[in-house]
Amino acid sequence: MEPPMPAASADLATTWAFLEEGVDHIMTKLQTGVSYSKYMSLYTVAYNYCTSSKINNTSSDSGIGGLSNRTGANLMGSDLYNHLIRYFVVHLKNLPLQEENLLRYYAQEWDRYTTGANYINRLFTYLNRHWVKRERDEGRKNVYPVYTLALVQWRNNLFVPIQQKHTKLAGAVLRLIEQQRNGETIDQGLVKKVVDSFVSLGLDETDTNKACLDVYREHFEGPFITATEKFYKQESESFLAEHSVSEYLKKAEERLKEEEDRVDRYLNTQTRKALIGKCEHVLIREHAPLMWDSFENLLDFDKDEDLQRMYALLSRIPEGLDPLRKRFEEHVKKAGLLAVSKLAGEGTTEEALDPKAYVDALLEVHQKNSETVTRSFRGEAGFVASLDKACRDFANRNAATGNSNTKSPELLAKHADLLLRKNNKLAEEGDLEGALNRVMILFKYIEDKDVFQTFYTTKLSKRLIHGVSASDESEASMISKLKEACGFEYTNKLQRMFTDMSLSKDLTDSFKERMQQNHDDMDMTFSVMQRFCPPVFVKAKVLINEETDQYDLNPVQEDPSVDEDRKFVIQATIVRIMKARKTMKNQSLVQEVISQISQRFAPKIPDIKKAIDTLLEKDYIERVEGQRDTFAYVA
Repeated sequence: MEPPMPAASADLATTWAFLEEGVDHIMTKLQTGVSYSKYMSLYTVAYNYCTSSKINNTSSDSGIGGLSNRTGANLMGSDLYNHLIRYFVVHLKNLPLQEENLLRYYAQEWDRYTTGANYINRLFTYLNRHWVKRERDEGRKNVYPVYTLALVQWRNNLFVPIQQKHTKLAGAVLRLIEQQRNGETIDQGLVKKVVDSFVSLGLDETDTNKACLDVYREHFEGPFITATEKFYKQESESFLAEHSVSEYLKKAEERLKEEEDRVDRYLNTQTRKALIGKCEHVLIREHAPLMWDSFENLLDFDKDEDLQRMYALLSRIPEGLDPLRKRFEEHVKKAGLLAVSKLAGEGTTEEALDPKAYVDALLEVHQKNSETVTRSFRGEAGFVASLDKACRDFANRNAATGNSNTKSPELLAKHADLLLRKNNKLAEEGDLEGALNRVMILFKYIEDKDVFQTFYTTKLSKRLIHGVSASDESEASMISKLKEACGFEYTNKLQRMFTDMSLSKDLTDSFKERMQQNHDDMDMTFSVMQRFCPPVFVKAKVLINEETDQYDLNPVQEDPSVDEDRKFVIQATIVRIMKARKTMKNQSLVQEVISQISQRFAPKIPDIKKAIDTLLEKDYIERVEGQRDTFAYVA
């Protein structure tokens, strides 16, 4: 039979006797239910006591925490608060601490306790709103809302003893996690309940509504990270002792994914950074040298999936990709040099080297490794730069070029000439535009683009004069591509030559039409081209005056006009820079000149210094007084 509800003026002993019976029922027998009338009776009794202005002398002690009542309406409450503290302490100490199935027992009691504490917290709503709030406002931070008070007592009277006197709670959780890592099935919901309790037991004394992870980090996260490091250190070392690097890449990838999922399933999200960082260090950083050493082997055998995994893993650690980029550059350069060496070693002399075969060999190496960058390295800028540097090296210096820096530009210009001539199969098949685009890929890597310009201009003039171009559209398209790559000045001569021939055709057609009108049977064709555009060659016959006279052919003799043109380009660039900057230091000026001219050719520093001296003599620039390494523009 339930005890009768106390009167509104009941003393503390009568009030608490009624409340204690209800509180205990909620905390221990909630599964049997609580009637609405009973719940409201409990709430009303707590409210009546808190709002009573009567001084209750039945409790003269200050209770746990040194709290005492003060007179006045809305200030009664410390006696009830102290009785609640005593109840929670006794209740928790009477719970048996089971050794077996510790986690399941803990989780079960935690659910029961927190659910009951929520009900009790609502029972004492008035106490929370007024007395607890007043105490905290006056600086008593050891006074908590009833639900938080219940958590504090759980931590002090159950959680800490389990951690200290019995099998550690965190240790039991860690053993379950290790079992899961070893492939066993565990109750993840159970682990989540226990881990969540660690989070709930962290309290911010300044703000009880604010989450605090101190308990979680001290009792679980720290030991968990340490155990994780130990587990993966042992596993990775033993795995690599028995398996290949390719298999280890798969294993590391799987393990990292598992740990990401583990955070989502039952860990606090704040653990993600520390956990993944530790896994990356143990699984990747400590074995990175082994991965770097096996990288070239994966490239040689086109192991795309393994390359993708290696890139994905090493990109997760600082500077993990730097050695790969360097090795990739060396690999591409080696492949390019080997391709040309095979071509040059087939009994072909430098003079008879097939331009198409040469260009195709270089482009094949580029295309294959470009696809690798896109597919395996996700087009990462560092690998693109390594590819470009390697291609630039083998495209300009290889077995076919020897000591000449004009061979590659010449062969590329010859190949372009063959593409743009009539009777070219690609032109007939409609794939000429694609072939020209491939020419431009290699053109990007040619250092001496002015040499290419010289050869291309010669070939273009012959195609135009002899009328053997595949089409005007193709010629215009190629000039447009060169203009886009090097600017208007680079293609100015080419454009004027093309324009002159178009004008010649129009004039010839007009002339023929006029002659037909006059009934003159005259078939003539005129080609007008400005004389300074195409190179002019003079045919000469070498006469031997004496039988003992000898003439030697120098196959590497270069056109001196190229060097002359370069001098003027360097000088013009220096003047343009100085006009814009007004004053510059010598080193900065040299670097800026190299940067601007490198699109056309690779200028040599001695040539730049000579150009500076020439401009000093011509009073285009002058040295700044008192600063020998600084130049000023002379207006």
